[in-house]
Amino acid sequence: MDPWFSADWEPTEPCFLMAVDLRPSRADAPDGYTVTVDTSGGLVSARVLAPDGEPAACGQAGLTDTACVFDQIVTEPAHRRRGLGTTVMAALTAAALEHGVSEGVLGATVQGRALYETLGWKVLAPLSGQVYRPVTS
Repeated sequence: MDPWFSADWEPTEPCFLMAVDLRPSRADAPDGYTVTVDTSGGLVSARVLAPDGEPAACGQAGLTDTACVFDQIVTEPAHRRRGLGTTVMAALTAAALEHGVSEGVLGATVQGRALYETLGWKVLAPLSGQVYRPVTS
């Protein structure tokens, strides 16, 4: 894709288009962590707070009639390796299922792909992208 873009554009890291048939799953937050889920205007947001009240993980999903797009699934560095990404995905999935959604799609980073594959997601295709960063003189 690089030849099609001017010097103002930089390629992003490789990513993957992934999908899954949504199914209920349980992923309770570790002791002391709390999970909140809010739905507004077709957007579901999930947040996990640490015992001290600081944000530990979050994510969102945009809902349509039969599918949803999971996006911005993030676990803060100090809270990684505790299953919080799985907790966020389970909370978003539960909310999507409550709204009658049966399929999920997302764009995964190399690191995120490993988590999603353990949750049953399948790679459909590679994704590539560009970020606009104007060259200043």
